[in-house]
Amino acid sequence: MPDTTITVKLRDPRTKPPSTREFTLPVARLTLTSAYFRHHLREPLSKHRDGIFRLNFPDFAIFEIYTEWLRSGEIFTKSGLRQLISPTKSRKTRSLEEKARAAYADYLGAWFLGSWVQDSVFKDVVVSAVLHRINDTEGCPREFLRALRPSLVDVVFTASKKGDPIRSLIFAAVSRFAEEEDVEKFVPGDNMEEYPRDFTRELMIHLFTTYRTESRRLSMGNTYSNSTSGSTIASTATSASVLSSNTIIPPEPFVGPMDDVFSYASHVSWPSSYTPSQPSSSDQTVTGTNTSATSVYEVGPAQSTSVSSHWAWPEHPEEDCMFHEHTRLGKPCHRNVIESDGVSNEC
Repeated sequence: MPDTTITVKLRDPRTKPPSTREFTLPVARLTLTSAYFRHHLREPLSKHRDGIFRLNFPDFAIFEIYTEWLRSGEIFTKSGLRQLISPTKSRKTRSLEEKARAAYADYLGAWFLGSWVQDSVFKDVVVSAVLHRINDTEGCPREFLRALRPSLVDVVFTASKKGDPIRSLIFAAVSRFAEEEDVEKFVPGDNMEEYPRDFTRELMIHLFTTYRTESRRLSMGNTYSNSTSGSTIASTATSASVLSSNTIIPPEPFVGPMDDVFSYASHVSWPSSYTPSQPSSSDQTVTGTNTSATSVYEVGPAQSTSVSSHWAWPEHPEEDCMFHEHTRLGKPCHRNVIESDGVSNEC
């Protein structure tokens, strides 16, 4: 009988000794959306030990967000997951702005994880969650801009390319909600942590294009108003449109509600026979064993394959490129990686 779950063991190499945590993931759902796990569950890997995937990913709470989404289809923040585990536990009261800023940072970190495991469905759902929160009455959209720390923007831009939805979302939010001091922080300055050059360059181009387009629209609107009775007054992006002295139409929201576009993972049919299991995770230090096992994993409709256990910790420089985590440590890339299209490429 095929195994219904796999164990993923994360390690944070920044701590001494490295801290680790194990997660149990449902195979059927995982292989439907993650190209990375689907590929590695179809073919045995050269490195293996005790049936566990070992990955270098330091933010265990972000990975827990992904694990919970695989089980329930819902996107939680770190705070939401803590409340799920201990709903009655008292915690320090945070302001609405602080909660929103932390949530946006969690979403961006989760998007980056989705890029790591090549899960485009999860990435789309995360972007949808950001849009829903921005449009919410308690969304505090400017806090999304304040959540854009240089280090977080760096990993997002490392994992994305020009024109990707996540970049478009960030630029649109800046042009819509930013005040002067918000934009100033993106410009390099003395004693300031600098943002990635690609981000700054694309943002400046986007702001210029938006300004020019809006200026032309207003100019055309004024020309039209002068040629008519003047009952219609052109508006700015943040003001109301006045059709007459008694009729006021409020400005459109930042982005329309996403419910009519897609629901969470709407194009993925989760297996109805799967019974969600309880989270299985524990904090511990590395205690590797030399045992190995062979299991049969279900990798999709009418597909199964016998797979040896997976991934020992990287021990040599050329093995330090699981998900390009070497770039966070300033190390060069020596290893080929399998992209979602199945093509092997260098970093």
